[in-house]
Amino acid sequence: MKRRFHDPALRLAGRLLEGCALERTQHYMKRRFHDPALRALLTTQWGDYGVEPARSAFVAHAMIVSHYMNGAWFPHGGSGQIARMIEEHIRDKGGQIRVAQDVESIIVEAGRAVGVRVTDRSGPIPLSYEERAPIIMSGIGARETYTRLLPITGPTGALTAPIREKIASLGHGGTAVTVYLILDRYPESVDGSNVWVTTPDCPNDPAQMTADLLDGHPQSAFISFPGIKSGEPHATAEIVSFVTPEAFERWAGTRPKNRGRDYETLTEIMKSGLIDLAETAVPGLRDAIAYAEVGTPLTIEHFTSHTQGCFYGLPLTPERFQANLATPSTPIANLFLTGQDAGMPGIVGAAMAGMSAACKALGPAGYPRITAALHAQDDASTPATHPHESGSDRNVGARRHRGSVQCASWATPTIRDITLRLPTPALWHAGQYALVRVAPFEWRPYSLACEPGQAVRLLIDVRTRGLGAAWASHVTAGDAVDIELPLGQFLLNTGTSDTRATTPDTRRRVFIATGTGIAPFLAEFERDVRNDDVLLLG
Repeated sequence: MKRRFHDPALRLAGRLLEGCALERTQHYMKRRFHDPALRALLTTQWGDYGVEPARSAFVAHAMIVSHYMNGAWFPHGGSGQIARMIEEHIRDKGGQIRVAQDVESIIVEAGRAVGVRVTDRSGPIPLSYEERAPIIMSGIGARETYTRLLPITGPTGALTAPIREKIASLGHGGTAVTVYLILDRYPESVDGSNVWVTTPDCPNDPAQMTADLLDGHPQSAFISFPGIKSGEPHATAEIVSFVTPEAFERWAGTRPKNRGRDYETLTEIMKSGLIDLAETAVPGLRDAIAYAEVGTPLTIEHFTSHTQGCFYGLPLTPERFQANLATPSTPIANLFLTGQDAGMPGIVGAAMAGMSAACKALGPAGYPRITAALHAQDDASTPATHPHESGSDRNVGARRHRGSVQCASWATPTIRDITLRLPTPALWHAGQYALVRVAPFEWRPYSLACEPGQAVRLLIDVRTRGLGAAWASHVTAGDAVDIELPLGQFLLNTGTSDTRATTPDTRRRVFIATGTGIAPFLAEFERDVRNDDVLLLG
């Protein structure tokens, strides 16, 4: 019986690689290549999809290798530009991008997805609300959608139980430890290319690779230089090494900076080992390091909500494809999956899945409707519907405004004091920040240094010499500026979770800051300065 694939890309791969598409990569390589060193070389790229050759489907490995056969590409300005460019198109069509919003669950009524329950965390008090829509797209991942967002009991739970069982049987996908580096210069050999470094004794066994890394003797790593690729003036690098998520289970549920001494000691050991390994492939890297920070699977889970930090989603094993999980379709009407779990990993795989999900949601005529819309975009005369203000009456999350520069002066030779004027008054709390557009598709965060209202004061240090510093240095009164606020939860601890409490907090307050770090404190002093307040400014 011939195997049938639901995803178009997999159908094509299945035709091209019939008989070996769902073979284990390791098994295929042993059949085709007798030299172990050559097999190791040809499978080095398994880190690009996060599943070792002993588990991965050959179709996954072949597609990744083919993808990079003619080189790679990277968006100018960094990977964040992809989201920013997409965001502009969404806003231009009247849509919204809401940040600091936690989707708690998908609302299912009579077997149909009809909306989501959301917690707005943009302010000091979390606010819950519901958002109804005729179509729900989930891009958080298949595992997270079926186990966190959808009910696991009742009729919906019974309907999705077989899928949850299949997902559980697949095991974990790829996760990693990453050393993030700020460099004072790039070593001479660095040209922006990615570097895979592997020791002669490197095992392809994730458990052994993890043990070696935790012991400070990593056997394999991926080195990237995002600063060069994005065109930024700052020199940066990342060293990535794959691990099993179980190695960090003892710290599950802990918060960043509060994981204990053992965790901090372990991250130092791994950091030292990875820098040593990277030095063997990029001589001079160690001497160029100005700052280093370590992220683990716990870090990834904290910032992305991926279970156990598995950022590649469901593992690309033969079982995943045999279970027909790589598809936008779900058993819940009006609910579709998008992103890499609905297709293949990475930006391109996620984009292809997005196209497939949109076609599914629009019905049989979905593909021609999308292609017609893309051709229509060539008409440059089509006006933007909502270029700055969002089109919803719901007052949640940060909002975008088109303001103007009221005044700009030099507070010191290196600090710019800028006041913006909004078209209408806005609300925020001392300690929150705003995003300011400093160049096309480039936004920078700055603390709000005044009380809420129609005027927004910013203090900007220009010694960073980046795009934000350039904007701040040259902006003048009357210039138009796009600003999005409020954001952040760096708020004064009043001793109660309710900022509306009428009982005053009489505890003595000590404020400690350096440089422009004083900005959020200025906002608090405008609101409530006390005789016994102490400010320590370095």
